[in-house]
Amino acid sequence: VESRSKSLKSVIADVSPSVVLIATYDASGKGVSQGSGVVVAENIIVTNQHVVDGASKVVAMDIHGNLYVCSGTLATDDHRDLALLQCESPLKPVVLGDVEAVELGDDVVAIGAREGCRGQSLPES
Repeated sequence: VESRSKSLKSVIADVSPSVVLIATYDASGKGVSQGSGVVVAENIIVTNQHVVDGASKVVAMDIHGNLYVCSGTLATDDHRDLALLQCESPLKPVVLGDVEAVELGDDVVAIGAREGCRGQSLPES
């Protein structure tokens, strides 16, 4: 996110609608794991590969509590522990800055939802 002239609170406000809680379920509908993800394109979420590995169903929840079914995994990278998920409905993608403009000593912000989206948790499937 281009943030050189923005406060940390402003950056967080800008990216929060693009951060989602990811939940995975086994074939019987039992919750298996949870993690966070970031919407990088209208129907694509990036998350950790270990969160979705072996899941029968993957669901994402945005900051407003809206649920989105992820219909498949587009790509995974075991070495970097990343997965790209395809969602059935459009979500709000994060707006990223120019990676070429990053300089040594610039502040960075890690995007995620370690405690879930505003304390929310996903229901059993």
